Amino acid sequence: MQSVKFLTLGCKVNQYDTQLIREQFLRAGFKEVSRKAQADICIINTCTVTHKADADSLNFIRRAKRENAKGKVVVTGCLSERDADIIKKTFSADLLVKNKDKYRISGIVREFTNYSANIFSIFRS
Repeated sequence: MQSVKFLTLGCKVNQYDTQLIREQFLRAGFKEVSRKAQADICIINTCTVTHKADADSLNFIRRAKRENAKGKVVVTGCLSERDADIIKKTFSADLLVKNKDKYRISGIVREFTNYSANIFSIFRS
């Protein structure tokens, strides 16, 4: 059973979106682990309301890559929309999922982990 953890920044909408994403992963058979535990998949729902939110989001990505060296880091949320190139090049996220694709993120992640071990992808409908 694959493990997943969730890191969320920002508003109540992001909190709500993360809960929906969590439910998708649990229904798909993933086991949720705590923020401090190693996970096969780390989902980061970012925010970009302020410069501090940007910095916090990027720090979460950097830390997740460092703490989950064997796992995949998946980034979604507002910062992923605005700064995809920075996230891709500087922070080496494994997968970027656009906000409009959050509703199907567990399927995207399963497809990505099954077919693409070490490439960065941007999914678009």
